[in-house]
Formats: sequence, C-alpha cells, structure tokens
Amino acid sequence: MTKVAVPATTLSTGAKLPLLGLGTWQNDSQSIPLRTALDAGYRLIDTATVYGNEADIGAVLHEYISSEKIKREELFITTKLWCNHNRPDEVENEIKESLKKLQLDYVDLYLIHAPVTFKADQSGHDLDVCVEDTWKAMESVFHKGFTKAIGVSNFRADQIERIQKIAKIPIHNVQVECHLYFPQFKLQEDEVVVKLSKKYGKTPAQILLRHLTQRNISVIPKSGNEKRLKENIDIFDFQLTDAEIDELNKPKHHQRLFTQDFMAGHPEDPYKDERSC
Repeated sequence: MTKVAVPATTLSTGAKLPLLGLGTWQNDSQSIPLRTALDAGYRLIDTATVYGNEADIGAVLHEYISSEKIKREELFITTKLWCNHNRPDEVENEIKESLKKLQLDYVDLYLIHAPVTFKADQSGHDLDVCVEDTWKAMESVFHKGFTKAIGVSNFRADQIERIQKIAKIPIHNVQVECHLYFPQFKLQEDEVVVKLSKKYGKTPAQILLRHLTQRNISVIPKSGNEKRLKENIDIFDFQLTDAEIDELNKPKHHQRLFTQDFMAGHPEDPYKDERSC
C-alpha cells in the first residue's frame, strides 16, 4: 500500500492535528499494529496512562525516530492524565512518567482523561478535587514545555465552560465520542451509508470516517487488524458531496455507545443526566 498523506486541521496553538490517527484503547500490545500504522502513513497516535501501552508505543517510536524512518516533528502524540492523579500536585509527575515510557521529551497533546477524580489507589471517588484546579496544573505543564497543547476528554459543555472562565490558557482540544448516530446503532447498515459505500467503492466504515473528517473532525479509530488499519487511512482519495453530507447529517436515533460507567455516582459524572433517562 502506498503511504497515505493525511490532511490536518489547525489547533489554536498553530499545531497541525492530523484528521485521522490510531486509537490504542484496549490494545495492550502495540508493537505490530503501530508499525503497520506508521508504515501506512499514520502520524497521530492516541494513548493514555490507563491504557497500559505507553511503554510499548515508546519502544516503537524510539525505533522509528532513532533510525530516521520518521522525524519527531512529523508525529502528533496524545496521551492522557488518569483520574487517580487529577490532584494538581500530581499532574507534573504523571506527565513526566508518561514521557519516560514514551521515550519522548514532550507530547503534542495532553488531556484530562475525565472530569472525575479517584483516590490514589482507585478505591473510590475523591470529592475534594475540582476540574478548575486540575486545569491550572495542566497550564503549568504546558508552560514548562512537557506538552505542546492541553485539553479535556469526556467533559460536558458546562464543565468546559467552567474551565474557560478561569483559564489563562484556553482549551486547545476536546476529545469526545462522535459519529453518525452520536452513538451507534448499526452504523454500517444505515441505508445511506450502504448506498454511498457502493457508489464510491469503499467500505461502510470508510464512509463513516470520511463523513467526520470532511467536517474537519480528527478521528482516532482503533484496530489491531492490519487490513482494517490500512482501510481506515485509505479515505482521502474521494470526497462526499455537500448533498451527501447533508443526507448523512439528518437527525437519527441518539444513544451513547460509551457510557463510561466508571464515572457513575460522582458529582462530576458528565453523563449522569443520560443515565437517569
């Protein structure tokens, strides 16, 4: 497969965020899929402390950078602060630990993984930490150069607004669940998706990914399968028409796919209203 040049969107920092990258959640071993992805043209890699694969990813990145297969500045590496270290005085140490495992001097984006905080041993919720204080610590690691951008993941709009009110540095990126149904019914069986799949000679999954990237949304599908890794990035050689985008955008059934039950019961649970429905 020819290496694909992935287009990018621009963050407020001026950094270029590729519109498609590799998600690594629930993929403990990254050695083979990450090599496949990098060889195919992936440059955005999304991981997190809680995924348990930063060291595995770091070994591959070090191999590719040290052998000059890829330059560090070509990569966009995202990792995340896990909930048992949202306490402000722990944030800097946590990003340093991530950098050590990733064998990098900096990451391109550091996210608060979720607005809830756990006790250090994850035995329960820590209710004494607010997202505003965690954000101030995120600003500090940004100022110190440990990360080129900072943001949040799994936050509600009102939680984002609270941060923006006190922020000296604005949120650079928000990572949330996003797809055709905003969550997912049987996405790949949607009649519009199937019709477009036949028209363009692409899989339904490729149509769904192209729909998002044409909205200038950066997507991070995960896969450990070589065939799907290559299919996921092979979406930039066709363009959906405005009419087709409009058809895909028509209101559909809304139901969240990722309920993030680990946050249930916490006052900052961003999905508590949906859980009560």
